[in-house]
Amino acid sequence: TIFAATVDSGGVFKSTDGGATWSPANPVDPNMASPNDFPNATRSLAISPNYAVDQTVYVGTPNHGVFKSTDGGVTWVSINTGLTGLYVTAISISPNYSSDQTLFVWASGKVYKSTNRGATWVVTSLSYNSFSIESLAISPNYAVDQTVYAGTYGSGVYRSTDGGTSWISINAGLSNLYVNSIAISPT
Repeated sequence: TIFAATVDSGGVFKSTDGGATWSPANPVDPNMASPNDFPNATRSLAISPNYAVDQTVYVGTPNHGVFKSTDGGVTWVSINTGLTGLYVTAISISPNYSSDQTLFVWASGKVYKSTNRGATWVVTSLSYNSFSIESLAISPNYAVDQTVYAGTYGSGVYRSTDGGTSWISINAGLSNLYVNSIAISPT
């Protein structure tokens, strides 16, 4: 299964045939007047590492926060308890999600962490108004090393080795501080 987050007039799409065909899988907030009120731009997606069993998908949106589906994108619920801003540009799920239930999001100037599958969010110490985070990546060994990386728009890369409690800038040799995406090798 593949999910795609689109901008401008699309929302979320899902393919179950390797991308040969796509169908809408748009989150709908019950507080919105109609499904057409769903924000046309989605900023981030994350799929549970145990998707085959739990069918869990998260989507981050501008101005409507985080949505969660536990049925492969058929239905969605808004999960914003604890977020003080709803402009979400990055989501990352722990590789040990089925046991630690951990997620991180960047929302309106702050990194938030959830340890209960997004039911509630707590702000970490990485909060800045001078840049935005474009991507988050969690170490494949998160259960042991508690390491999270954040790629920022203008301030390079930040790393936390304590599950998001503290962060340091790690930019030695990085000639461009506009980091769109971060990926970590699984080995």
